Amino acid sequence: MPTRRSASFPVRKLTAYFLSGWAFFIPYLAVYLLYYWQHWPANAPYNVPVTNGLIEGHHRFSSFLPSIAPIPLLHVYWVLHAAHALLSAIVIHAWWRDTRVVTPDEELNNRLPARVLEHGPIGLLPLPASRRHRPYSAPFYSTRHSAAIAIAPWLLLALVFYIPGVYLEWPSDPWEHLRRITEWATRDIVASHSAGYKSLYFLAYSFVAAFPAESQRFWLDIYYTGMCLLLAWQYYLLARAVGLSHRWAFMSVLINVLTFGNVCFSFYRYYGLASTMLAQLGAVALTRLAILTTRGPKGNVPEVSISQPAITAGPRERPLGKMREALMFLPLCSAILALIVFNHVQGLGIAGLSIVSIAVWRLIEWRRSMVFFLTAGVAVLGAATILWWPRHPLITSDYRPNGWLNSWYGFNLFMWPSLAADRAMQILGLFGIINVAAGLALLSRNHVIGWLTVGPLIALGLPFVAIPFCGALANHGEPISDFHRLLFAIPSGLSLTYLAATAAELWNTRPKRMAASAQPSPSMPLLRFLAAVLVVAVLILIPSNRPSFNRVWNILAIQPDDLNMTSIMKLSAEQRYKAYNHIERILCPLGAGFVLSVNGAQNIYDAGRSIDPAPAPSARAEVTFRSITAVMNDGIPSLLLVPDAKALYTPQSMAAFLSKHWLPNEVALEYAGGPQYGARALASGYREISLSDTKLYIYQPSRKAH
Repeated sequence: MPTRRSASFPVRKLTAYFLSGWAFFIPYLAVYLLYYWQHWPANAPYNVPVTNGLIEGHHRFSSFLPSIAPIPLLHVYWVLHAAHALLSAIVIHAWWRDTRVVTPDEELNNRLPARVLEHGPIGLLPLPASRRHRPYSAPFYSTRHSAAIAIAPWLLLALVFYIPGVYLEWPSDPWEHLRRITEWATRDIVASHSAGYKSLYFLAYSFVAAFPAESQRFWLDIYYTGMCLLLAWQYYLLARAVGLSHRWAFMSVLINVLTFGNVCFSFYRYYGLASTMLAQLGAVALTRLAILTTRGPKGNVPEVSISQPAITAGPRERPLGKMREALMFLPLCSAILALIVFNHVQGLGIAGLSIVSIAVWRLIEWRRSMVFFLTAGVAVLGAATILWWPRHPLITSDYRPNGWLNSWYGFNLFMWPSLAADRAMQILGLFGIINVAAGLALLSRNHVIGWLTVGPLIALGLPFVAIPFCGALANHGEPISDFHRLLFAIPSGLSLTYLAATAAELWNTRPKRMAASAQPSPSMPLLRFLAAVLVVAVLILIPSNRPSFNRVWNILAIQPDDLNMTSIMKLSAEQRYKAYNHIERILCPLGAGFVLSVNGAQNIYDAGRSIDPAPAPSARAEVTFRSITAVMNDGIPSLLLVPDAKALYTPQSMAAFLSKHWLPNEVALEYAGGPQYGARALASGYREISLSDTKLYIYQPSRKAH
């Protein structure tokens, strides 16, 4: 029988590089920050005199080669894409070469716990030989059949993301995220972008920049699917790090995908194009790194077992173990922190709450008496903060009187009804409350999952967390309601999955006990089927609006084309529109102008998203009509775009109705007033040009008229 070939050292490192789920973002981030710092070009050509306030001469080129302009960042990203594609092909080839059918004895030897920890604490640092479960020569999966079984669930999960595609229901926030992506096509210098410090938007732009606007939706769906899978992979690695088996870890990912979100929106679907995705990915990776840094003396993370806790700290062991091993993680922590900071700073707060929760768990696991010292420290620190920490005036005049803060200046999360508790419910939802209850059960055993679940809630209720955080929000002009985003630190469904895994193991041992007592054994397939039916029924039947906030519908829903403003999106591909898009100005309703600007139009008179449901629909429509018609005959060559109401089939948005985030008839407002627009245009000297789903009016006064 041939001997299995051992993977070479570079291939092992490449495998770890990709399995980390985040390390391959670092080269992109490093290059981006260099270009951002030096004000180097983003696109070619890079000789535009004026770009977003940057005048000619502000281009800073290389000090080493001052006569040579640097390569545009877009081209550098394309080179990195090609390099990563080649390296991933090498890893896949090595995996395929090493994965083959083995004998039953060899298969039995390889059925030790197969976890990513074999490749290092986070897939980048190798473990000592004494702490590996099996040698590097063994493949990640021992046979091609087992590899196919392991990969199939992830392919099905990819279809869950890809089939519904990018969420672009007008006027939801993903439209703003898409605008930030396509804005890069109009930016000459990297530092000139409106959200320039958030590196993810240029990464997304690099995937679609080579394609025309009308075909970018397909590539956005591919990009969105990939980002969702990477975030799901981080939650999978987190579940493995706290001791769940492969199957239960993937089950926790499914629950996370279906229940994690804000209001009635799925986190994956609503933030799929946002830099928030990469910040959340980094926060979860940093949380996992903290768990692995504080693991037990043998470095083991055993499978779920009722007879053994998921992570064993060992008696009298120091909380951080050997200092040398802890220091090995510092470069990795720095890289992850940079990934978070240059995408969304809320990730720092999310990671901070998780790391503090892990530290508290580890101290108590190390020595039970630490409970008393921690309690005393919290009391002293809280009293010192209340007495001596400088408080922003809004804390006393607004936040506390209105119920955001409780009597000891912590967030008022545990008293219903209150503004803070209501806001927290928008993140947790009904399934989140059940998960917190499961976390409380685990917290009674000082389990790390319990602290990850309940710890953020406890921390936000303490004054030395709430007072500085409220002051920071007030100083930056941010609403206090944004505090609830820190609850994204809670791993949705992880506590519930762990309890389910423990209950399943208890049930699996029951037939043996019943056989020993000569009692009939229950039918396991029937019980599993009934449990699956019950879970599916609960996920479907729980309401999606307040206060339940079920997100299953949003992750699976395919929105109607009219609510996605598809007719306006397709306008950029119309040949007759292209023939006239050199006109100096385009007049249209606010929403249509925003969509056109996302598609690359540069000469929009006015554009915006009316996501605030406060103004009355009739009043806003009248204001929009007056603002446009007031400038229709001022002598400037113009195009007037009027969306055709016949293209509108859906009366209102269900997402708006459930979330109360925007007017349910928002899209209908963008299509309203067509006959009035047309009549005013014809009276002002415009002439009509028929298109598919819109009416286009052109006004080209003679040069003499100017």
